Amino acid sequence: MDYNNHNTTLRINKHLNFEERFYLENRIVLGDSITAISRALGRSRTTIYTELKRGTVIQIRQGTSQLVYLADSGQATYERQRMGSFNTMRVGAIESFINWIESKVLNDHWSFDAAVGYAKHKGLFVLKLYITIFTKVY
Repeated sequence: MDYNNHNTTLRINKHLNFEERFYLENRIVLGDSITAISRALGRSRTTIYTELKRGTVIQIRQGTSQLVYLADSGQATYERQRMGSFNTMRVGAIESFINWIESKVLNDHWSFDAAVGYAKHKGLFVLKLYITIFTKVY
């Protein structure tokens, strides 16, 4: 079923930025509902719940512990998780392998598969990860 009169356009697959996290923190302190916050930010309620889970910390106030959402904590957790979410290997780290493949393909007229297979079979490069990454790209 197709709805023509929807009133929100959701930003799908977009990350919250620090300003939005700070806005969320203020609205939570004011006691606003998750639905109202998600509509104001133009995000899914699931995104808001996930962010609340990410940025909630235990604070001790006057001898009692309370769960409190902090934008700083949410941003720090996001950045820490983001660091491990993508391949951080740089081309410079595998430069010798790439240069060797390039010379075999251009000078000796080998195919990519033949060059990678030969390097893998002979164990020419220390990290087997080079070959794995290269074969997945091509």
